[in-house]
Amino acid sequence: MKIGELAVKAAVSIDTIRFYERRGLLPEPERLASGYRVYSGAIVNRIIMIKSLKALGFNLDEIIQNLNDLDAGELNCESGEVRMEIVLQRVADKISELSAVKNDIEAALAECRAGNCRFNDRINMCG
Repeated sequence: MKIGELAVKAAVSIDTIRFYERRGLLPEPERLASGYRVYSGAIVNRIIMIKSLKALGFNLDEIIQNLNDLDAGELNCESGEVRMEIVLQRVADKISELSAVKNDIEAALAECRAGNCRFNDRINMCG
């Protein structure tokens, strides 16, 4: 199939497919004499896997490592579990950070509502 059909089947943009190719997430496709890229049906599944890993919070380097290990037959449940625990901890840390930001915003909003708005002071401190 050509790149446009692959994009539709995998629900990604053509630019995303090209990006994945440049980063080594997808193998170099075969090309027709006309220069058009030609993809196998297996590439749809690989893109779906990339999207799934991304949705789970894996960063690009981690996705590449997972795919490389999968291709080498070295990805198993145990290593997958360890990798997911790392991502889970990163997500938990981010939630803590965002919770602290939320608390700061709520405190500043409460000050404003009480007539003691220091919003301008806070902005002026930054610039």
